Amino acid sequence: MDGYFLIKPIEVIVKFYPNEVLAVIPDLEIYGEGYNEIEAINELKLELVDLYHDLIDISDEKLGKFPRSWKKIVCSLIECDENKKV
Repeated sequence: MDGYFLIKPIEVIVKFYPNEVLAVIPDLEIYGEGYNEIEAINELKLELVDLYHDLIDISDEKLGKFPRSWKKIVCSLIECDENKKV
């Protein structure tokens, strides 16, 4: 995912289950799943970028309490190079 940069650390919880692994960002209520830790984290990255795109262009007044807080968190975490993003 070229063009997106995590500009500060974020807590990710990895949970192992018999047939899958979940990577969760509790503050944003998003997760990625896979057969192993790497797959789950890669899926979580995609979910984080999707959330960024879902929220970035919506004004705060049109968002509810939780989406507004998620937008604040996501905007503090991600830097986007418009020339390199996919």
